[in-house]
Amino acid sequence: MNPNLRKNHALEHATINVIEERYGPQRLSGQAAEDGFYIYGAIAPTIVEAAARIGLGRLLAGEKDLVVHRRCGTTIAAANFVSSAAFLVLLLATHHFTFFNVVIALLLANLIGPLLGTVLQKYVTTSWDVRDRGITGIEQSWERPAPLLLSWAAVPQRFFVRTRRV
Repeated sequence: MNPNLRKNHALEHATINVIEERYGPQRLSGQAAEDGFYIYGAIAPTIVEAAARIGLGRLLAGEKDLVVHRRCGTTIAAANFVSSAAFLVLLLATHHFTFFNVVIALLLANLIGPLLGTVLQKYVTTSWDVRDRGITGIEQSWERPAPLLLSWAAVPQRFFVRTRRV
C-alpha cells in the first residue's frame, strides 16, 4: 500500500481520536489522500487544525494506538468479510441456508471483525511512523445546504488538512 496514504490515514485517525478525547463522540468521518486527509463534519476549523497538530505530535512521541479508530472503514470491511466467509463456510458445511447460519455468521463478524480491523489498521492501512510528515495548513469548504434547512449552512463541513514531507 502507498506509504504516503498510510501515513495520512494514520494522521486522520489521530486527529479524530484527539477531537473525540477532548469533546466526546462526534459525527466525524475522514478520508486519506496522497497529500493530506479530509475530515467531514460540523466542527470549527481551529479545532481540526489543532487536533491534527496534536495528533502528529503524539504519534511522533510514540502513541501508536492513535492510528486505530473503531469506526474506520477498514473495521467495517473486516467485519463484512468475516460475516461473508463464516456464512459461506457454514453453508458449504451444512448444505442448508438457515437462520441459525446467519446468526452464527453475524456473531462471528461482531466478535472477530473489530479485532481483525484493528490488526489491519495497525499493520496494513496506516503507518504510525510519521517522522517525515508535516502539516502545512487546512482548507475548509461549506457543503451546499440541504433543502428546508436540514443542514447547518453556517458551519464548515469539509476540511482538507494538507501534509508534506519534511
